[in-house]
Amino acid sequence: MLQNAIGCKLSNIHVYNMEYGIIFENDLGYTEQNVITNCLFSNCNRGITFRVSARNEKWNGSFHGNIFKNTCISVISNNAKALNIEGGQLYNCRFDLKIMTAGTSPYLIYFNGDSEGNTGDISYEMFDSNRPKIACGDNARAK
Repeated sequence: MLQNAIGCKLSNIHVYNMEYGIIFENDLGYTEQNVITNCLFSNCNRGITFRVSARNEKWNGSFHGNIFKNTCISVISNNAKALNIEGGQLYNCRFDLKIMTAGTSPYLIYFNGDSEGNTGDISYEMFDSNRPKIACGDNARAK
C-alpha cells in the first residue's frame, strides 16, 4: 500500500493471488507523483485501487500525477476490478496498462470519484466469453 506517499518509484514487482495488487490511499494526506514501472498484478480481485480513508473526509482526496508504465493486471474472479477507483480525485495520471480478464462480469475500470486530465493506453484481452465492463458509481464525475 502506498499511503500518503509522494514521489515513490516501484519497479519489477509481481503480486500474485491477493485481494489487492496495489492500493493508493489518502489518509490525512496525499498520494501523488508515484511511478509504477514493469509491474504485474496477477489473479488479484482488485488490481490497482485508489481510495480515501474514512478519516480523510476533511482533506482533498487528491491523487495527482501518478504514472503507470508497462503495468499488467490479470483479474479472474467473479466481479473483479482491474482498475478500481473507489473515491478521491484522480487527475493528470498516465496509464500504460495491459489487462487480462476472465471470470463472470469482470470490470476493466470501476470508477467512483472525480477525474480530470488523465491519459494513456489501456488494452485488454479476454480469456473467456464474458465481456468485461466499464462502470461508474454514484459519485463519479469527469471534467
